[in-house]
Amino acid sequence: MLTFPAMFALIACAAGLFIAALAARLARAAGWRSEASLVPVALTASAYAFCDLATYAQLPVDSEVLGQRLGLTAGALHVVAWLRFSAAHLGLEGLRRRLWWGYAALAGMTLVPGLAHTGEVRRRIVPRLALVYNEAVPSSLGVALTVTIAGGLIVVAARYVQALHRGVRGAGPLVAAFAFYIAVTVNDILAAYGTIDAPALLDGAFFAPLGVAVWLLADRFVAEARDLDQGRGELQRTADLRGREIDEAAAAIARDARLAALGSFSSAVAHAINNPASVAAANLTHVLESARSGAIVPAEHREALVETRDALARIGQITGQLLHASRLAAAPGGDDVDAAVAVQGAVDLARRRGRSPKRLGVSVPSGLRLAVEGPVLVEVLANLLDETSEAIGEVRITAAETGRGRMDLVVADDGPPMDPEVLARALDPFFSIQPGRTSQLGLSMCRALIVGQGGDLSVSSRRDDGTRFVLDLPRSQGTPTPPRVGGTPA
Repeated sequence: MLTFPAMFALIACAAGLFIAALAARLARAAGWRSEASLVPVALTASAYAFCDLATYAQLPVDSEVLGQRLGLTAGALHVVAWLRFSAAHLGLEGLRRRLWWGYAALAGMTLVPGLAHTGEVRRRIVPRLALVYNEAVPSSLGVALTVTIAGGLIVVAARYVQALHRGVRGAGPLVAAFAFYIAVTVNDILAAYGTIDAPALLDGAFFAPLGVAVWLLADRFVAEARDLDQGRGELQRTADLRGREIDEAAAAIARDARLAALGSFSSAVAHAINNPASVAAANLTHVLESARSGAIVPAEHREALVETRDALARIGQITGQLLHASRLAAAPGGDDVDAAVAVQGAVDLARRRGRSPKRLGVSVPSGLRLAVEGPVLVEVLANLLDETSEAIGEVRITAAETGRGRMDLVVADDGPPMDPEVLARALDPFFSIQPGRTSQLGLSMCRALIVGQGGDLSVSSRRDDGTRFVLDLPRSQGTPTPPRVGGTPA
């Protein structure tokens, strides 16, 4: 039948194994390698509790003596383990070097038969608790070994007292636990030699300092988990801040790119306006000089006036195009747009202007969302329809996925190709591929608007494929925003 002391020893043995496994697992984590020194402390405590079962069982004398001799060896190794743990915990290199091998030698001495015990077993009874112990009779040298081994615990406790004075975290609970441990050890030694009538308590006392060490381990784990959580929060806040800074930098780069494009475009505009303005100024000067002399304005001067009128009209047309483009660029149009809705808006706008292809086919399914502003895309598509309004064959608008979150909107005709000279100038400012006319914006301003939306416009013209205007546009995953359809500029 399993007695209460034997059951208690088995529970202590299992608890020691569990703590050893827990410490070994934690020691594998980064920065926790030092906790491996707790493993031998727990294993030797478990071994002592297991060997102590011989005290409570009815075994042959030799088996009982062997069990208690191995228990004394486990006790000596337990002291060695605590010396190692305290050295790692408190940084006591001197303690590690001076005492480890000494107590390891004592542990070896306890294994020698007849050295620590006489070979006899005596029966000790604690009447008030009805407890019976079968204890191996120690020799004189065995008594000295037992006291020396217990003295090792005093050394470890003294080191933690010094650590307590230095303010080492966790030293106070360990001092209290070792004081209890040492008191129980003295109790068991005195009881074993018949000095006092008391039960053996050492199986449980092992776990006083060991339990405090585990508590300190858990406390460190909680503190590092809290620090990790705070660090994660700081990292997230830093990432959010850096993300905002990157977004702001990207927006600044985009603004700089637009300003650079605007500077280049302004140079072309100045050149385009300067030519007709120079003609108008020269012609007016010539007419005014003739008028001052009282001469009748000849036919050639009337031609100059007509030429001046046309030049000024051209200037007005250019400034009107610039004004319309600036209004489109500044107008809010939402974050994304359904491609099919934008195409239909462009077709309606081109028809209202009377500059739509005679034969037009559209093959753009709904639900294809683009990360561009609706009004800009509608106006650009309407201008492309304007450029193809005189096409001989059919003009088709199609959509094609190109991967990497982008899509092409293609406006193409199946007529004859452009002349190479016209194709080379197709994207020049204020140039129209239709002879003798200009579109609302011109392909150059159309491309500038699309580039500002994160896309691009390209033109190709081949004998077999006809003329193709390809809008390379970014896809969007958001909800489509119906575009506001623009009108003819004033």
